[in-house]
Amino acid sequence: EPGSKMDPNAPVFGRPGNSALEDTVHGRLYNVHNRGVMEVDPATNHLRTLMKIDHSQRIVTGHGAMVDANGMLWLPTRAGNLTRFDPGTNKGHSIQAEAPEQRPFMSYVKCLYRDRNGLIWLGLAGYGILTYDPRIERFNVMPGPSVRYLVPGNNGKLVLCEGNFMSQYDPKQHA
Repeated sequence: EPGSKMDPNAPVFGRPGNSALEDTVHGRLYNVHNRGVMEVDPATNHLRTLMKIDHSQRIVTGHGAMVDANGMLWLPTRAGNLTRFDPGTNKGHSIQAEAPEQRPFMSYVKCLYRDRNGLIWLGLAGYGILTYDPRIERFNVMPGPSVRYLVPGNNGKLVLCEGNFMSQYDPKQHA
């Protein structure tokens, strides 16, 4: 990082802003930081670098990363794309919104959630929600306030944390 006195090659596990992701299906634990992804060996706690990225593609850390049912990591970047990373092959695929008016939203991802139908919900800082359907590779914007967290609620609803408020959203009713 520019101006940082930290060694850029030093282990970064435990630094502020890191995300710990657990893949319960495959029994893996990951450390996601703004410049890459590391796998944690549960027996030794040693870290193995899986992916390093350059400064322009920095990963949005915090609650912005997610593991899907297939063990793929979904990583929003500050460059305005979503990276689907396969830890088995150490390869990533960059996903960008095709519609030019949707591209700016991709830089404001605060959280990700995958529902039981496979739809990926992206909570945005100041812009509401962006959804991504991997089956048809299409984004959809639902304008609204900042959404910091998305978690499953009852009966297929989502619980949204919007600043200091929580609300429920029913995707079936679009309300």
